[in-house]
Amino acid sequence: DREYLFDLEKDYKETNNRLDSHPDVAASLYADLKAWADKQSPPGIWVMKSGAMSSQGHKYFDWYIDRKRDIPTPSNRKAQSPESGEK
Repeated sequence: DREYLFDLEKDYKETNNRLDSHPDVAASLYADLKAWADKQSPPGIWVMKSGAMSSQGHKYFDWYIDRKRDIPTPSNRKAQSPESGEK
């Protein structure tokens, strides 16, 4: 699984992963998130695994965080119209 830690006040574009330089902060935030998720009803994040959510999560992280641009962007896709019959 991917883990990231960003300083959103200084790095709002999320380009510098601070996880390696601040493992204590990451561990504290992780523990807080886990404690919160365990109290949710229905249970949160780690209890209920969803293939669809995992797939969408990977696509999000690939595109926005890891900058993997191997899928076409809306501006790169060929314009389609119902009249043209193109797909």
